[in-house]
Parts: sequence; structure tokens; C-alpha cells
Amino acid sequence: MKKSGLFIAFLAFAAIFCSCKKDVNGNNSSQDVKVEGNTFTINGVPFEMVEVEGGQFMMGDTVDIKHPVTLSSYKIGKTEVTQKLWELVMGNNPSKEIGADLPVHNVTWDECQEFISKLNDMTGYKFRLPTEAEWEYAARGGKKSKGYVFAGSDSINDVAWHFRNSNDIPHAVAKKEPNELGIYDMSGNVREWCNDWFETFGEEPTPETNPQGPASGMKRVVRGGSWDDGSSFITWSSKGDREVELNTYYKDFFVNSRNGREPYSSFIKDIGFRLVLSADK
Repeated sequence: MKKSGLFIAFLAFAAIFCSCKKDVNGNNSSQDVKVEGNTFTINGVPFEMVEVEGGQFMMGDTVDIKHPVTLSSYKIGKTEVTQKLWELVMGNNPSKEIGADLPVHNVTWDECQEFISKLNDMTGYKFRLPTEAEWEYAARGGKKSKGYVFAGSDSINDVAWHFRNSNDIPHAVAKKEPNELGIYDMSGNVREWCNDWFETFGEEPTPETNPQGPASGMKRVVRGGSWDDGSSFITWSSKGDREVELNTYYKDFFVNSRNGREPYSSFIKDIGFRLVLSADK
């Protein structure tokens, strides 16, 4: 009987072991992960990445000195991370407004890192937050940029949810028009964490290639506008030849929706994030 019991236990273990699915690197995984082109599906929950061809652009605006930046190619989330994806990975939902297709929000930078670590364990890929330069380049439309004031249009209402049209709540992702690269909501729905420590660009900036930001700091970069922001917060860049609304709180300069928050900050009700993959991952 004892041997029989051990044999049955062995068969049960073997059945569990053999039923484990493999991730993209062939490692055992309890998740059903499918990758078709740039679309990833985990246990039936899809999310899509957009390819961004590398190139050079002028980063910054009238507040933070413009300077040339060169980026390698990468992939960035077509939308902000949704609540259904967050719930699948984390098993909870910290958002103030609940909805499967709403962007997850009210998340700290530290919590985003935990999410990404777990997502990478599930998929075998190396997702991360965008650098600030990657975020801005994608918002501008990369090599397909048409020089819009906002990410995809000169009209804020075409591409963004902000305090004048949002009814003071976030909305499902990808309901406004995309920008030149097919990316949604970079000018308004939720603001977005970037990987960099925050700093003001120097007075004599030098050209940079794939900048990572300062080595240390007190705050992490937050970019983009949110449902709770006025349109003057939402411009990704000021334009000298265009009429862009000035923000009276910041008095006499254009706002390019660039800010910083402590990575553990509790003042984050309208902050979410989107994912990035390096081109070789």
C-alpha cells in the first residue's frame, strides 16, 4: 500500500509538471502566453506594442532647453496599461475609477516596477518603463511626426481626455484618435511614469544618445496629461509659431506636461503608465 501510494503521488506530480505551459523562452509557466506579431495575450488578456523606428529629434521646449537626442528603435505600448492587465498580473486594482478597459491609475512608480517584474516572469520578455526621451519621441510621432502641438493633433479634443471633456473621470483607452505612430492617449487620459529621475535640462545641453536621465534623484519623471488636467498641461511641446494656451499657475511659460513625483508618492490619483520593449528583446 505504501509503495502504491507513493506511485500515485508521483503520477499526480508528473501530471502537474507536464501540464505546465512554457513561456517564450521555453521556461515552465502557469500562464497561457501567446505572441502574434506585436500583440501579446496572457490568459486571454491582450495588449499591443507599436514599433518606433529610432532617429534624432530635438527634445525639450522653452522651459527645458531644447537639445538633440538620438534614439535606437524600440517598441512602446499602443495604449496605457489597462486595469484588466494589471489585475491579471497583480491580483488587485488600486484605481479610483474601476473599469476593465480603463487605464490603471493611482499607482506609484515602485508599484509599476513590481508589476513589470511579475509580467516579465510570466512572459519571459523584458518589459520596462520608457525613458523620458523614448516617451517624448513617441508622443511627437517619431520619424512620422507632423509637428502637432498635441500628440497626434493640433486640436486637444481630437486626441485627449482633459478636464473640459472628461466629466472628471478617466475613459477607456483608445477612444480618441491616435498619433502619427498609431499610439493613443499620450496627451491626456492618465499621466504616465517614465523610468528617469527628474531634473531640469541644463543651460548648455550636449547631444545625447539613448539618454537614461541622471543617476539619482528625489523624483521620477511623469509625462503627459490627464483627465484632471487643463489643456495647457497637456502639450508635449510648446510651439513658437502656434497659439498654445498658457497656464496661469505657471505664469509666463508654456507647459510641456513634464513633472516629477517621488517614486512612492501618494499624490498619484491620475498617474498610470505604458510599457516599452527594446528592439532586441
